[in-house]
Formats: sequence, structure tokens, C-alpha cells
Amino acid sequence: MSEPTNNDNKIVENSDSNLEPQDSSAKDDSIIDIDSDENLEFIEGSEDPGLITDTGDGTGFVADWDAIEKNYQEANFGHHHHRHSHSSSRNHSSSSHHSSSSKHHHSSHSSSKSTKHHGSKKKDSKKKDKKDKKKWSKKKKILIGILIFFLAIIIGTLSAFFIMRWKGKNELTNYDNLNLMLPEWVDYRDGGWIVYYKGHEYTFNDNIATFLFMGIDNRKLKKNAKLGTAGQADALYLMTYDVTTKKMRVLCINRDTMTDISRYDEAGNYIDTKKTQICLAYAFGDGQKTSAENEKTAVQRFIYNIPVNAYYAIDLSAIKILNDDVGGVPVTPEYTFKIFKKGVPITLKGNQAETFVRHRDIRLMDDNLRRMECQKQYIRQFASRIVPATRSNLNTPSKLYNHSQKYTVSSLDSSMVVYLATDLAFSFNGFEMINTKGTYKKVPEDASAEFFVKEVPFFETILDIFYTQTR
Repeated sequence: MSEPTNNDNKIVENSDSNLEPQDSSAKDDSIIDIDSDENLEFIEGSEDPGLITDTGDGTGFVADWDAIEKNYQEANFGHHHHRHSHSSSRNHSSSSHHSSSSKHHHSSHSSSKSTKHHGSKKKDSKKKDKKDKKKWSKKKKILIGILIFFLAIIIGTLSAFFIMRWKGKNELTNYDNLNLMLPEWVDYRDGGWIVYYKGHEYTFNDNIATFLFMGIDNRKLKKNAKLGTAGQADALYLMTYDVTTKKMRVLCINRDTMTDISRYDEAGNYIDTKKTQICLAYAFGDGQKTSAENEKTAVQRFIYNIPVNAYYAIDLSAIKILNDDVGGVPVTPEYTFKIFKKGVPITLKGNQAETFVRHRDIRLMDDNLRRMECQKQYIRQFASRIVPATRSNLNTPSKLYNHSQKYTVSSLDSSMVVYLATDLAFSFNGFEMINTKGTYKKVPEDASAEFFVKEVPFFETILDIFYTQTR
């Protein structure tokens, strides 16, 4: 059906000629359905009711189609578009709301899951932290226990060490029963604690540690020796160590020195005291302890009854062991004998050490003086080896002592050895060897040589070693 033109300005209500079959699926937007509430509403709501007027004869209406079409287009399409936009907007809003709601729901769900997961994680973390703390607490207790254990060992060891040092020092410097027997021409009091000599006052120095070294002329120290077979002390050196100045001074005692010695029978009973060579005191004993004790007593008498607080005696077999334990001892012979040449340095190894310190030409009465020079050089060089060795390893003196033990007899105990070893290692401040001046005398009735010390120089030597001038 074609759109009406402007000349076709009549609409006949219910006229058959104006109605044609309509496709219900397609609606012509140019036809105004007056029965439509929407269009009627539009007509009634028009701002210009003159667009459609009643003919008045009951046959129809007269319409201004151009204006209607224009308003219709504006109203219908505009309104439809508005509705569409509004619907679209609502749909979009709904969609957005759904999307937002969905997102919010998802977000809420995710947040809920995340919160739960986070809470679970936090809980697990707390449990783990608590577990770790318990583990660490247990480890800490174990570590503290171990530290306390080792600390206790260290403290115990250090305590034992210092106690031993203290004990050793006290034993080596024990002068509680000092009772000297000085020459008649010396004025003294309090058992020799105070001495007056040449206008000066001297006080006994009780900071002097003393021990006697003896070299016995037997290949092996005898046990339960018969009278006169225990051997002789061919080497006698009184070691004195000032515990304050840390200096060691060695009094060299000639084996042939004439002094009072105690003699005993085979049963060990005292016989008498006789003035003879000091080396023979060792022969009046059992070859072990009583022999060493008797030799120590003879030396004490020789030095005016000053206590000798320890002794260390070795046999000939020990010389090689001690020598090789320090890697050999370098010497320079002062005269030619045996395998040695004057002025030619040599490091003594094995049996060479014994030959060097023991050789004596018995055809010469005073040859022991020359032998003593060899012994003194050897002792100085041995000390030069043992002191740095002890500084490197505090066990060195103990090692030497233990290694040679079956070839020795000694009253030096472990406390004394510890004290001397540590002081030698960390505080040793010098070494001096002092001769005893005297003369040899040939006595027809004695086949052995006799050495007599010069009394005044000898007393002054003792005064210098053991006393301090106070005024």
C-alpha cells in the first residue's frame, strides 16, 4: 500500500477500500493506527491538536500528514531510539551491574578465598615459627651445654695448670728450715737470713729455685748396688733460677772437689762423715734414690747448707737420647781430641755427645778442668736448643723427661717440670755458668786428684748467687 499523498486528506473509518491484508510480521510505519494506545496517546498528547480534526459529519478525520509525519518521525524514532538507548543503557547497566556483581562476587569469593588462604598461611607460618623457635631453643640449649662443657674443661685445665705452677714454684723455692753454716770469719744471724760482710748487709733471696744435675759414670743406673759400686757423679751442676729476674745461673762443681760426705755400709747404716772427693758421695748408696740423696747432701754441705730442693741424675745411656731429642747439639771444640779438631764446628749426634762431654786424659791431674769446659759448652748449646723448642711446644721438657726416665733418677715432679718449662718458654732472661776457683793438689796417699776451692772467692760467689745487698 503506497503512502497517502497530501491530497488524500480523508480517512474513512472502517472503510473496506482503505484496508488491505497486512503482513503481521511487517508493520508499515506510515499507517497510523488510531486504535493504538501509543499513537492515540501521541495524538492526544500533541502540542498541536489541529493536526487531526474531526469532519463533524461522523464520516472521519482530516489530517495534516506532513506535520504528522514529521512529528511521528521525531516522536516515534526519537522516542524509540531513546527507549532503545534507555533499554540499552539499562541493559548495559544491568550487564555492568551483573558484571560488577559478578566481579564483586568473584572478587568477594576470591577475597574470601584469599583471606582464608592468607589466614591459613599465617596460621601455618605461626606454627612453623613456633616449631622453628622450639627447634632453635633446643639447639641453643645443646650449644650452650657444649660451650659450658668446653668452658669447664678450659677453666679446669687452666686452674690445674696454674695450681701446678704455683706448687712447682713453692717446692723449688722452699727455704722454711734455713739453717746455714757459714765460715767462722763471716758475721750472720737468723740462721743465715741476714749476713754482714765487708760493711754491707745482705738478705737471703728466697726467690731462687734450685735443683742439682748429676751425670753418673755407669752405663746404666744400678738398683740395690753393693757398697762402692753404685758409680760416681762425674758431672755436677747446681742450677739456680731467680723466679723474679728470670735468670738462670749454673754453679759448676768440680768432681774432684774435697768436701765432707756421709758414708754408709751395705745395709744402709750410717758409718761416718769423711772429707773426700765430692763425686764419691753417690757411691755410698743403692745406685738410685739413696745415692742421689747422699750426693745432694754433699753438695748442700759444700754450699754452707743451703737447701737444694730437687735433683736430676742421668746415666751414660741418657746422653745420646737427650742429645738426639733436640736434634743434635752444635759445638766448637777448644782443643783436639778423639774425632774432634780444635776450632772446627760439629753438630753432635748419637754417641758423639757422650765422647765430647766425657773424655778425660787421666795422665793429666787437672784434665777434669778441660773436660768441664767441654761440658759447659755442651750445656750452653743444649739450653740454646731446648729454650726455643719449649717456646714452640710446652710439652718439650716433659717429653725429654719422660723419654729418658728409665735412664734417670729424679725428685723433680710434674709440678716442678711445668713451672720450669713455662718459665723457660715465656720468661727466660739469660743463662750464666759460674766456675769455682781452686787448685789441684797431688796427695801421695790418694791416687785420685784432689781439688781445693779457694774459700774467700767461693763464699763471695755464693753470696752473689743467693743474697741481695740491702744496705
